[in-house]
Amino acid sequence: MASFDAAVSDTDARLAAHQYNQLLHLLSTADRSTFPSPADAARRVFSHMLQVGAAPSEATITSLARVTASDAADHVATMREKYGLAPRLRSYSPVLAAFRRAGDAAKAYAVEAHMAASGVSPEEPELAALLDVSSTAGYADKVYEYMHKLRQAVDCVNEETAQVVEAWFRTHKAAMAAGMTDWNAAQVKDAIVVNGGGCAIGLDGLEVDWLELHKEYQAIVDGANIALYQQNFAEGGFSLTQTSISVLLAISVSDITFNFILVITLFVKYTFNKGKALLMMPPPYSSEIQESELGSWHVSLEEKSGDERIRIWLCIGRTGTCKEPDEAPAVNGAVPEVPPTEVSEEVQQRLLENKAELAVGKRKGRD
Repeated sequence: MASFDAAVSDTDARLAAHQYNQLLHLLSTADRSTFPSPADAARRVFSHMLQVGAAPSEATITSLARVTASDAADHVATMREKYGLAPRLRSYSPVLAAFRRAGDAAKAYAVEAHMAASGVSPEEPELAALLDVSSTAGYADKVYEYMHKLRQAVDCVNEETAQVVEAWFRTHKAAMAAGMTDWNAAQVKDAIVVNGGGCAIGLDGLEVDWLELHKEYQAIVDGANIALYQQNFAEGGFSLTQTSISVLLAISVSDITFNFILVITLFVKYTFNKGKALLMMPPPYSSEIQESELGSWHVSLEEKSGDERIRIWLCIGRTGTCKEPDEAPAVNGAVPEVPPTEVSEEVQQRLLENKAELAVGKRKGRD
């Protein structure tokens, strides 16, 4: 900033737009313990940039948003009108994060509405922020809305998002929202049909509409099972050639000869170790976020090793579906010993303050 002040005090000196951007980027990553007021410095840099007529870019507004947080909401909201710039996801993310920290749900929802108007879809970090601010405010309907948006956006969540979900379902308001006994079961079933028969099969509304437009299909055939038919895994016999040919044949059959067959193809993952093929079969269950018609949720956590067998699931059941809160539900008659995932101090505090009447547990992925 001393160099910046020296440069702008020289009436003959002119800074280029990219130099302003570089300085704003540095300020957005500044260590506040050694540089305590980066936000004030960033506002001064941006103001001078506009004063001399240097054109800001989307990167300019994004860096400004990262360092000035919620104060930059207006800059992001008006960047198209003022500067002809289209906001991107990275432009909105720091503003949402700021409103999350401030607990300002109304402003966070306004940011999401602006995102939608700009054709920008939130991803997991943004949805986690919206979930958290809704949970803090106790807005059950909004939590439910963002849970489904999260389900549509990702198959599984990282641990930070899982902490947000778990913290909500341990609150009293979540217990009340999930424990309603006067809901219309027929309406729930109708909604499930409209949305693809339930979340477990992984179909959304668009895919249901597609199936509705193709009623001539009379059967759904799983291409992977066709490919693996009569292959002996127990003794190590597995033909990659047969698998590839079978799947291709299944696709050809559906496209050319029997137009009433729809083939869904699932491929087997495999690697080679010292010349030997190591196979990873598709799991016998969906790794997607799921909600049952009874109101229980299964939320899968990321498994970075790639081994589905050790995946951790967050399991939320309606009151009475598990013996004790925190108890992992039985899988094939056995209850696996699963250590609880570590949670942040903030989440731990919430769990102590809000003892919900929900069964919330964790389990490992099934073999």
